Amino acid sequence: MSRRLPLAVLAALALTTPVARALPPTPLTEYSTSPNVRLLTNVPTGVGVGGKFSGGYYFQTTARAGGYGTPDGVSDGGLWVFDVKNPESPQLAAHLPLPIWQNEDVDLSAKRKVLLISADRRRPAAQTPTAPGVLFVYDIAEPTRPVLKSAFPLPAEVTDASGAAVGGAGHVANCILDCRYAYVTGARHGQLLVVDLADLAAPKVLGYVKTPAGTTTKAFPSSTHDVHTDKYGNVWVAGSGGTAMYAPIKDPLKPKLLAATTAADNRRTNHLIHHNTMRLDKTTVLIGEEAFNGCGADEPAAHDDPQGGRFQTWRIDLKAKRLVPLDLFQKVIPGVSSCSNHWFDLNASKVVADAFYAGGVRFLDVRNPRNIRQVGWFRASDGAAGQAQYVPGRPDLVYVSDYLRGLDVIKIDAGGKNAKPAAEGDDAVARVPAAKIEFRPSEDFGYACPVPVL
Repeated sequence: MSRRLPLAVLAALALTTPVARALPPTPLTEYSTSPNVRLLTNVPTGVGVGGKFSGGYYFQTTARAGGYGTPDGVSDGGLWVFDVKNPESPQLAAHLPLPIWQNEDVDLSAKRKVLLISADRRRPAAQTPTAPGVLFVYDIAEPTRPVLKSAFPLPAEVTDASGAAVGGAGHVANCILDCRYAYVTGARHGQLLVVDLADLAAPKVLGYVKTPAGTTTKAFPSSTHDVHTDKYGNVWVAGSGGTAMYAPIKDPLKPKLLAATTAADNRRTNHLIHHNTMRLDKTTVLIGEEAFNGCGADEPAAHDDPQGGRFQTWRIDLKAKRLVPLDLFQKVIPGVSSCSNHWFDLNASKVVADAFYAGGVRFLDVRNPRNIRQVGWFRASDGAAGQAQYVPGRPDLVYVSDYLRGLDVIKIDAGGKNAKPAAEGDDAVARVPAAKIEFRPSEDFGYACPVPVL
């Protein structure tokens, strides 16, 4: 059944009135890099979660800091739009307050000019019922003036196989068939929520899709995490049960499973949850693992050693309907006790830019998927890199959404092409000035939702 938030709430969420205070400056004063990587600029947007490029603009989402255990006021959440005609110096074009505690990624359709942001379900206090997740649907036909078409409440709870009530979806919303539909992850019964977006102003729940990627394991209860459509049209689902590959979608409620990780391989390669995927070529897929039980391990490392989340390469065996692990990247990083693979991207030279939380950004050469080589890195002294994404047409330029720093723009020489393996160390240290953006309070939300002065 379709449900909508009251119009007053929609109006408040859509508020874009420029409203005065300075966002707290980025606390960082030092960072370390390999010799071939440098920081170009930092924009302190707050708790930087993730973003996407489209039509000369970069759309970044941030989360309300209070949900991450940091003081409210440091970041109040929202959608940021940057003009990136000169991508080395992004220019703020718009900001919409959106005080949500988490929105793990943002997805969009350049064809339909639709952008999706999902907010997780949340239980503010033990004695209160679970607040539902919300799917925010924006029209970005005019990128500098995104229009909120709907704020669609998602089911707060679902029923698992035992009949128990468990948390509903909302973690990540992914476009299917150019945002004609959305797959929403995070429900604790391991299934994908399917939402019909034919009418952007009135989304509808169509049902759920069961997937082996959402299987319960010792490490994590049933949950899907991310859905990705690759350059061949195949759809990938990552989650507690590992990763599953599907044929190009025809009926969103009946996707055709082509291959998946085995339970045995999942135990060896998944200490918490498979996070996200990206296709390398016709026979290989890149998979990220999220886990926070360490940061690398000295060789020889047993599969159950606390290694943190690892970046992985897998061979696609369609005949056997399985994915076969090829190599796993882990790195002992000086001064870092816990790190994890998170959102990553791939450039034309087959160099991955991988956000590794406190481990910074790792540049990984995957031309030989059986031998992942680190060819560069950028690590902030106080950073938590959540997503790394190459600028379209610029294999040497990466936008990094950082949970502590907002937005970093970093450059790797020649996009890492033919770069030599980069040893780790703290010998390359630079100091950077704190960037500032002026804010003033919104008329309705006050300092709960400060808006930058444009």
